[in-house]
Amino acid sequence: GKHPRPAGIGLPKVEVHALASTRAGTYFAGTAQDVFRSTDNGASWQPAATGPLQQNVTALLVDDRDWLYAGTERGGIYVSQDEGHLWAQMSGEGVARPPRGFKKWLPFLFDGPLPKTTVRYLAAHPQGGRRVLFAGTDDGVYRSLDLGSTWQPSNFNMPELDWKTGQAKTVVRSLVAVQRGA
Repeated sequence: GKHPRPAGIGLPKVEVHALASTRAGTYFAGTAQDVFRSTDNGASWQPAATGPLQQNVTALLVDDRDWLYAGTERGGIYVSQDEGHLWAQMSGEGVARPPRGFKKWLPFLFDGPLPKTTVRYLAAHPQGGRRVLFAGTDDGVYRSLDLGSTWQPSNFNMPELDWKTGQAKTVVRSLVAVQRGA
């Protein structure tokens, strides 16, 4: 029989938080330092790119277009449309906040930036010709209807919901997005 051989040459000796792959067989590892890419079934790894990530990447998602999303420990979400070579920041520090107003009283009803919370899991679901993104965080679930530019808490019926902020004291480590009905 075949003997197993070690994989992961090129990965730093840090925690791997997330794994994802494209339809073409490119693999990605989200680590405590950055995103790493493998094009040889995990036998060797290289940093996906230099740029804005270079931080603790806690969640990865490859959607049906092979766009790669990365969630970070500080609530940042980044997207790459070219297998991790170039990244654009979608949410987190540096993203503009929406205007105030009625939002002061019921902020969870309005879209805004993702709070500074660890992103544990990312999911995407096509809905009515657009993609809905979901982020499982240390403060519950958030959804985006505009490809991550703004986020809204989706924590109704979650334990320990804070009605003022829409945040839940619930760590969400996994999500599945499905369409109900037909």
